Amino acid sequence: MYSLKYTPPLVEMTKKSGANKKNLKNPNSSQFLPKSLPTFESEINDKPKHTIMKALTLALFLGTSSLFATAQDIKETEVPSVVMNSFKSQFTDAQKPEWEKLNDKYEVEFEQGTAERSVVLDASGKVLMQKLEIENTEVPAAIANALKQNYNGYELDEAEKIEYNGQTYYEVELSRWFVLSKELVFSADGKETTLPF
Repeated sequence: MYSLKYTPPLVEMTKKSGANKKNLKNPNSSQFLPKSLPTFESEINDKPKHTIMKALTLALFLGTSSLFATAQDIKETEVPSVVMNSFKSQFTDAQKPEWEKLNDKYEVEFEQGTAERSVVLDASGKVLMQKLEIENTEVPAAIANALKQNYNGYELDEAEKIEYNGQTYYEVELSRWFVLSKELVFSADGKETTLPF
């Protein structure tokens, strides 16, 4: 029969490193580690302090500016009467209105018949923009051709007609493999663009 002798790793490492028996009784794990390890603190200390402060200031500014640009849900009772009266007179059959405030403007999403719409009004009640959800078949032929040519393999999920400042735009949502992939804006003549607001 053969007998195997097992030597624990700590003992084996101690023999190879030349540590004495006194250290073996009270092993200190630091004797097996490298002399110095990189630390987060040392990496920060290697950078000039003004660079770190600039980065922190920029991050704080971006965080607070996006906070103030966020629309807030508001109740109908919080909408100024001039805005509410303007909306009700122009959209008499609006159902289930939901209001948001963005700085000094008011956006209301509502249902009109079977369509979903949204309107942006200024503080005086003037309509600045209108959005109307449309059927995919209602997208102009120029836009349908542009989608077929430039986004082959994508499926048209939703389309909206947008009227702003006397111009008409179309916003489309495309998906590929059942995942929302792109939101695009087109002018009525089929040119890809961005919304001017």
